[in-house]
Parts: sequence; structure tokens; C-alpha cells
Amino acid sequence: MNNDSLNVLLTEYQTLRSELNKVSDREIQIFTIIISALGISYGIIFSQNIYDLVIFVPILIYPLYRRFRYGRYAITLFNRYLIIIEDQIKKLTKNKDWIGWEHFWEDKKEEKERQKFIKTYTISSRLFLFILIPVGISLLFSLFICISYIFNYNSIINFTRLHPLIHFILIIIYAYILFRALLLYYNKEPKGLIYLIKEFSI
Repeated sequence: MNNDSLNVLLTEYQTLRSELNKVSDREIQIFTIIISALGISYGIIFSQNIYDLVIFVPILIYPLYRRFRYGRYAITLFNRYLIIIEDQIKKLTKNKDWIGWEHFWEDKKEEKERQKFIKTYTISSRLFLFILIPVGISLLFSLFICISYIFNYNSIINFTRLHPLIHFILIIIYAYILFRALLLYYNKEPKGLIYLIKEFSI
């Protein structure tokens, strides 16, 4: 009976580990797609002089970002369930020396070096890629247009076909997103994968 239960757990463990690797690969692919989408979008905008599209780049990136967040959430669920399976395997095998990868990784989460890595690279890259680049550029463009409208710089206003009121509304929206993201980044310490998921929830 124990052998049958152990075989079921091992099979499920291997299957989930394989699926986890696939989700991680898809996450990297989405990350690459977002970088490519940003490059292509800004390349078309500035080469064709259609500057109004700048303000829509965050909208273009958002669905990809949501898919990226879903991948992070799925990875978190896989990790939690694999920890449960490892506990059951350890119980059935009665091997006290066996740790299991997920337990080992969970223990490493508390180390300062790993927390520093998460904040410096993982979170910083998300902040830069998903927030600072698309939202920051769109915010600056709308702000530039509104200032030009106030001081009646017609040559600059000609860069847009949208009413200044639209740009003003976008300034408020994008400034809120940017401020909230930066506030969360500087005021919170990394707390594992759940923190990474919740950090930029707007």
C-alpha cells in the first residue's frame, strides 16, 4: 500500500515539476515578447511620427503583464503543492535526511542574499519594464503636450491630434500608477513569490 502511494506521489511530483518548468519557460517568453513589443512600438511611433500612440503603449503592454502575473501565480501554487507532496514522500520513505528541492528553496528564501537578489533584479526589472518605461514615457508626453497648450506653443501642440483634456486625464491616471508602483517598491520588503504577485496590483 505504501509503495503504491509512493509511486503515485512520485509520478505526480515529476509531472508537476515538468509543468512548472514549462510555465517558467513561458514566463521568460512573455518577458521577451514584452521587450520586443516595446521596441517595435516605439520604433514605429518615432519613425512614422505618430506620437499619439505613445499614450496607448501601456494599454498594449497590460494584457501581456496580466499573463505574466498569472504565470507567477501558477508557479507559486505549484511550489506550495510540491512542498505538500515532498512532506508525504518524506513520511512514506521515513528518510529524515532527505530535504526536497522545494523545502530547500523555501528555506533559502529567508537568506539576505536571496532577498537582495529578488529586490535588486526581479522586482526592479518588473518595475522598470512594466511601469517606468511605458507609463513614464506616456506621462511625460502628455505632460509635455499640456504644458505646450498652456503656453500656446502651437508647433509642439501639432504633435498630437487629441484634445488636451484627454492628455490631462491621462496625466492623472499615469501619475497615480507611477506613484503607487514606486511607493510600493520603496516601502515594502520582498516576502517571497506572493509579494511579487501583489506588488504592482493597481
